[in-house]
Amino acid sequence: MRIAGTVILYNPPNNIVNNIESYLDDVEFLLIFDNSSNDTARKFFQNNNKIHYIWEGENKGIAERLNKAIEICEDKNIDFLLTMDQDSSFSETSMNDYIKKIKSHQYQDIGMFGVAHHRKKYTNDNEWNQLLITSGSVIDIDIAKKIGQFNENLFIDGVDTEFCLKLFKKGYKTIVFNNILLNHSLGESLLTFTPSLRKNYRSIHNSKRIYYMVRNTLYLRNLYRNELNYLSWKPIFNEIKNAILYGNEKIATVTAIAKACIDFRQNKMGK
Repeated sequence: MRIAGTVILYNPPNNIVNNIESYLDDVEFLLIFDNSSNDTARKFFQNNNKIHYIWEGENKGIAERLNKAIEICEDKNIDFLLTMDQDSSFSETSMNDYIKKIKSHQYQDIGMFGVAHHRKKYTNDNEWNQLLITSGSVIDIDIAKKIGQFNENLFIDGVDTEFCLKLFKKGYKTIVFNNILLNHSLGESLLTFTPSLRKNYRSIHNSKRIYYMVRNTLYLRNLYRNELNYLSWKPIFNEIKNAILYGNEKIATVTAIAKACIDFRQNKMGK
């Protein structure tokens, strides 16, 4: 079994090197796609022959980068691809244990493996056919080529969801190993107060991100009408509520939602 890795950067955090080092030893090579407007992160990786740093001066989103990573892996006869976010890392031997589980599994037709993202007790060690997020997932290259590429119409948001739904429609499965933990950040959190003055931390997304969430959810619900149980509006409504009530872009958020609906109806997708 040969496994490579990829991580997509966008204005990466200061701890990016530490995050990457938590899994670099366990992959044959790492593809770093930098979607930032400059390549200042290059200096951290230029002396490591195991890392291939790719910067093209523009943000090409998530889907296009993942498709390129799959193509490179196929050319180099790689079996599996680990996909990571820049703010994610594994704890000590977790990545090694993860690979051992994948190597020793006796399951059939698994297109994507995943890990736990929260420190909580799970009923089962493994969970089947869950929607997986990109970070910490391992993709079977052969199956990825069989079902088709990541959907570049989405650009960002919902890219991983669409890939999982495509797997399910083609008769493939996903599996989550709940006893393997990934350290994963959901983005910046803001300390807010409820009407009863209770403290609460909430993730607040900017208006541009809200635009992609709304537009792409509309797109996916139209594309996968038989899988709507996977595509609830509830988490999107919660993000919108947080952005409007607690964010600094209230009017811009409302405008972004309206634009998302209009663009979806006019089939304006991509970036």
